[in-house]
Amino acid sequence: MKDDAQFSWGLTSPESDTIVSHGDLGPWNCIQKNGKFQGIIDWDLARYGYAIDNVAEFVFEFIPFHPNLQEITGKQVSDESLKRRLEVFCEAYGQIKPEEILEHIPVYLTRMNADLRKQAKLGVEPFVSFVAGGIADKLDRHKAYVLSHWLNYQNQPPAL
Repeated sequence: MKDDAQFSWGLTSPESDTIVSHGDLGPWNCIQKNGKFQGIIDWDLARYGYAIDNVAEFVFEFIPFHPNLQEITGKQVSDESLKRRLEVFCEAYGQIKPEEILEHIPVYLTRMNADLRKQAKLGVEPFVSFVAGGIADKLDRHKAYVLSHWLNYQNQPPAL
Protein backbone atom coordinates (compact mmCIF):
# COMPACT_ATOMS: atom_id res chain seq x y z
CA MET A 1 0.00 0.00 0.00
CA LYS A 2 1.22 3.48 -0.78
CA ASP A 3 2.04 5.64 2.23
CA ASP A 4 -0.06 8.47 0.79
CA ALA A 5 -3.30 6.49 0.30
CA GLN A 6 -6.33 8.51 1.37
CA PHE A 7 -9.88 7.50 2.13
CA SER A 8 -13.06 9.55 2.35
CA TRP A 9 -13.66 8.77 6.02
CA GLY A 10 -12.16 7.30 9.16
CA LEU A 11 -8.62 8.04 10.24
CA THR A 12 -6.82 10.48 7.95
CA SER A 13 -3.56 8.53 7.92
CA PRO A 14 -2.35 5.08 8.93
CA GLU A 15 -1.13 4.52 12.44
CA SER A 16 1.09 1.69 13.65
CA ASP A 17 -1.90 -0.34 14.86
CA THR A 18 -4.25 0.27 11.92
CA ILE A 19 -5.17 -1.66 8.83
CA VAL A 20 -7.15 -0.91 5.69
CA SER A 21 -10.65 -1.79 6.81
CA HIS A 22 -13.42 -2.74 4.36
CA GLY A 23 -16.02 -0.42 5.90
CA ASP A 24 -19.08 -2.45 4.86
CA LEU A 25 -18.09 -6.02 5.58
CA GLY A 26 -21.08 -8.32 5.48
CA PRO A 27 -22.49 -11.28 3.57
CA TRP A 28 -23.94 -8.89 0.96
CA ASN A 29 -20.39 -8.00 -0.13
CA CYS A 30 -19.06 -11.54 -0.36
CA ILE A 31 -18.96 -13.55 -3.56
CA GLN A 32 -19.28 -17.29 -3.62
CA LYS A 33 -19.35 -19.86 -6.37
CA ASN A 34 -20.78 -23.32 -5.85
CA GLY A 35 -21.05 -22.56 -2.13
CA LYS A 36 -17.37 -21.64 -1.79
CA PHE A 37 -16.10 -18.22 -0.78
CA GLN A 38 -14.44 -16.40 -3.69
CA GLY A 39 -13.77 -12.90 -2.38
CA ILE A 40 -14.99 -9.61 -1.02
CA ILE A 41 -16.33 -6.82 -3.25
CA ASP A 42 -17.46 -3.21 -2.86
CA TRP A 43 -14.49 -1.52 -1.23
CA ASP A 44 -15.76 2.03 -1.79
CA LEU A 45 -16.22 2.57 1.98
CA ALA A 46 -12.70 1.36 2.83
CA ARG A 47 -10.80 3.38 5.41
CA TYR A 48 -7.93 3.16 7.85
CA GLY A 49 -9.18 1.44 10.96
CA TYR A 50 -8.32 -0.85 13.81
CA ALA A 51 -8.16 -4.61 13.30
CA ILE A 52 -10.42 -5.18 16.31
CA ASP A 53 -13.10 -3.03 14.63
CA ASN A 54 -12.91 -5.21 11.54
CA VAL A 55 -13.27 -8.31 13.71
CA ALA A 56 -16.23 -6.75 15.56
CA GLU A 57 -17.90 -5.88 12.27
CA PHE A 58 -17.36 -9.40 10.94
CA VAL A 59 -18.75 -11.03 14.09
CA PHE A 60 -21.73 -8.68 14.27
CA GLU A 61 -22.68 -9.19 10.61
CA PHE A 62 -21.77 -12.84 9.98
CA ILE A 63 -22.68 -14.67 13.20
CA PRO A 64 -24.91 -12.39 13.35
CA PHE A 65 -25.72 -10.47 16.53
CA HIS A 66 -28.62 -8.42 15.11
CA PRO A 67 -31.84 -7.67 16.99
CA ASN A 68 -33.85 -8.71 13.91
CA LEU A 69 -32.07 -12.03 13.58
CA GLN A 70 -35.05 -14.02 12.32
CA GLU A 71 -35.72 -11.41 9.64
CA ILE A 72 -32.09 -11.61 8.47
CA THR A 73 -31.62 -15.37 8.61
CA GLY A 74 -35.15 -16.47 7.81
CA LYS A 75 -35.17 -18.75 10.85
CA GLN A 76 -34.98 -18.71 14.60
CA VAL A 77 -31.43 -19.10 15.92
CA SER A 78 -30.87 -19.72 19.61
CA ASP A 79 -28.58 -17.58 21.72
CA GLU A 80 -26.65 -20.75 22.53
CA SER A 81 -26.03 -21.36 18.84
CA LEU A 82 -24.83 -17.79 18.35
CA LYS A 83 -22.52 -18.07 21.36
CA ARG A 84 -21.08 -21.30 19.94
CA ARG A 85 -20.51 -19.65 16.56
CA LEU A 86 -18.61 -16.88 18.34
CA GLU A 87 -16.52 -19.40 20.29
CA VAL A 88 -15.62 -21.29 17.10
CA PHE A 89 -14.75 -18.03 15.34
CA CYS A 90 -12.50 -16.91 18.22
CA GLU A 91 -10.80 -20.32 18.37
CA ALA A 92 -10.06 -20.15 14.64
CA TYR A 93 -9.05 -16.47 14.66
CA GLY A 94 -6.87 -16.80 17.75
CA GLN A 95 -5.67 -14.10 20.14
CA ILE A 96 -9.16 -12.94 21.10
CA LYS A 97 -11.75 -14.20 23.54
CA PRO A 98 -15.52 -14.21 22.89
CA GLU A 99 -16.19 -11.80 25.75
CA GLU A 100 -13.56 -9.37 24.43
CA ILE A 101 -15.16 -9.17 21.01
CA LEU A 102 -18.68 -8.90 22.44
CA GLU A 103 -17.52 -6.02 24.65
CA HIS A 104 -15.97 -4.35 21.60
CA ILE A 105 -19.01 -4.53 19.29
CA PRO A 106 -20.71 -1.49 20.94
CA VAL A 107 -17.40 0.40 20.84
CA TYR A 108 -17.12 -0.36 17.13
CA LEU A 109 -20.76 0.60 16.45
CA THR A 110 -20.23 3.89 18.32
CA ARG A 111 -17.09 4.65 16.30
CA MET A 112 -18.78 3.81 13.00
CA ASN A 113 -21.79 5.92 13.83
CA ALA A 114 -19.69 8.92 14.87
CA ASP A 115 -17.66 8.71 11.64
CA LEU A 116 -20.81 8.30 9.54
CA ARG A 117 -22.56 11.29 11.17
CA LYS A 118 -19.40 13.44 10.90
CA GLN A 119 -19.15 12.82 7.17
CA ALA A 120 -22.87 13.49 6.71
CA LYS A 121 -22.53 16.85 8.51
CA LEU A 122 -19.70 17.70 6.11
CA GLY A 123 -22.07 16.99 3.21
CA VAL A 124 -20.17 13.94 1.95
CA GLU A 125 -22.12 11.34 0.00
CA PRO A 126 -23.08 8.56 0.49
CA PHE A 127 -23.03 9.44 4.20
CA VAL A 128 -25.67 12.17 3.85
CA SER A 129 -27.98 9.60 2.27
CA PHE A 130 -27.08 6.99 4.88
CA VAL A 131 -28.10 9.31 7.72
CA ALA A 132 -31.22 10.49 5.90
CA GLY A 133 -32.13 6.85 5.27
CA GLY A 134 -31.88 5.95 8.95
CA ILE A 135 -28.61 4.02 8.98
CA ALA A 136 -27.19 6.04 11.91
CA ASP A 137 -30.35 5.46 13.96
CA LYS A 138 -30.19 1.77 13.07
CA LEU A 139 -26.62 1.58 14.36
CA ASP A 140 -27.82 3.16 17.62
CA ARG A 141 -30.55 0.51 17.92
CA HIS A 142 -28.07 -2.28 17.17
CA LYS A 143 -25.71 -0.98 19.83
CA ALA A 144 -28.54 -0.77 22.40
CA TYR A 145 -29.56 -4.34 21.55
CA VAL A 146 -26.03 -5.73 21.97
CA LEU A 147 -25.62 -3.86 25.24
CA SER A 148 -28.91 -5.01 26.72
CA HIS A 149 -29.30 -8.50 25.25
CA TRP A 150 -25.72 -9.75 25.06
CA LEU A 151 -23.92 -7.70 27.69
CA ASN A 152 -26.73 -6.95 30.15
CA TYR A 153 -25.85 -3.24 30.32
CA GLN A 154 -28.52 -0.59 30.19
CA ASN A 155 -26.55 2.15 28.46
CA GLN A 156 -22.79 1.80 28.08
CA PRO A 157 -20.34 -1.01 28.80
CA PRO A 158 -17.53 -0.28 31.22
CA ALA A 159 -14.46 1.34 29.64
CA LEU A 160 -12.15 -1.16 28.03
